[in-house]
Amino acid sequence: MARTTKTYRGLVSFSLVLTSLVLVAAPPIALAADEPPGESAGPPRPTPPPGDVVAPTPAAEAASTPVTLPPAPPPPPAGKPLFDPKVSAGAWIRIGYRIENPTQVDKLNDVFMDTIYLVAAFRGQFTPWLKWQASLGAQHYTQPGDVSRDAELIIPQAGLQDAIIKIEPHDLFNIWAGKMILPLDRANLSGPWFINSWMMRGQFPRTGALAPVPYGIKSGPYGREQGIAVWGQVLGGMGKYYLGAWELDQQSQNASPMYTARLCFNFLDPEPGYYNQSAYHGEKDILALGFGGQHQAGGSVVVIPAPNEALEVGNLWVGTVDALFDKKFGNHVFTAEADAYFTDKFQPVNRLYLGTLGYVSPPVGPGRIAPAARVQYATVPDVMSATNPTGREIGLDREFLQLDGYVQYLIKSHFAKFMVGGFWTRTRLRSDGTTSIAKGIQFGLQVIAL
Repeated sequence: MARTTKTYRGLVSFSLVLTSLVLVAAPPIALAADEPPGESAGPPRPTPPPGDVVAPTPAAEAASTPVTLPPAPPPPPAGKPLFDPKVSAGAWIRIGYRIENPTQVDKLNDVFMDTIYLVAAFRGQFTPWLKWQASLGAQHYTQPGDVSRDAELIIPQAGLQDAIIKIEPHDLFNIWAGKMILPLDRANLSGPWFINSWMMRGQFPRTGALAPVPYGIKSGPYGREQGIAVWGQVLGGMGKYYLGAWELDQQSQNASPMYTARLCFNFLDPEPGYYNQSAYHGEKDILALGFGGQHQAGGSVVVIPAPNEALEVGNLWVGTVDALFDKKFGNHVFTAEADAYFTDKFQPVNRLYLGTLGYVSPPVGPGRIAPAARVQYATVPDVMSATNPTGREIGLDREFLQLDGYVQYLIKSHFAKFMVGGFWTRTRLRSDGTTSIAKGIQFGLQVIAL
């Protein structure tokens, strides 16, 4: 037992001696650890007197200088998804009234609603280059047999307006197929929605509340046709081309496709995309020139049958030219447009000329005031006679001269506007010089929600 106690005391004494040696040796080791590498060897440095400034060593300077790393490279651009479906919807509405007597078109003693036009529009895409567009259009229609010739008996009409599949791999080359606006002239690519006038070009009043299909080009309802169009643009829309084949849904063996072509050049701001406007109200500065053509074998037909069948059907030929100047000067915008149409002798109108002037004021309240005036002149070929056996049938030899003017209040350009204006039309029969006058006052509103 005594031996064991002596042994324990010896171990304790040895531990105390070892701990003392560690404590005595620790400060030099810690100081040596604080020395920068390479500076611990050599004679000890003299301790500077109090108050002296000691210059840092090169190693200390290097250790205290911050290291600037190069910027990280940007992440690689995300590739376009192969399948990226999207869908959007919108609504368009125009409501208009006319002060005019439908049976005595030269008198202003009746009021009727001459415009109810509603469009439900949808569009979307499957991929960034494969898209689609569809719309339904609804308008009112006055029955032709209405004894009063007033707009009291109204039959609603609704139908498919657009149905388009769009293949758009590149600005220079796009393919649209389906039912769509005929890309032949600026007016049709603007539609009634994006012009400074309420009525489309070539729309002259007729006895009764009904108005004829707008003259100028051959097209289906709403200015649409079924077919396929190849189109493209350069420099973001500074130049555009259109080529199309239409009326491809005809089942008759005798039916021939209708072909169209258009070129448009912009010299100020571009007009990207398939469509355009006839007034931008200061959104763009436009100086544009466009040319269009339309042809269909056996596609031009007179309205009243002729004694000889050879005089009833001919080849359709239409040529168009249009020019637009639409520019802002400070807070003011000035617009000038000129259009001309030349067709074969079987069309109801074979020459149509238009000129339009417009102005947009600086802001007045929440919107701007935009007056516009337009003149139209249309003729038909000489009537058929013994000296002119290939002329037109008597009864279709009308000449039209029409003046119309409007004052619009633009809340948001064409997307929300009010309109009031009127027209004066002179119809003259070339066969005997008889003339008749039609006039009316119109007011309406238009809202487009995309």
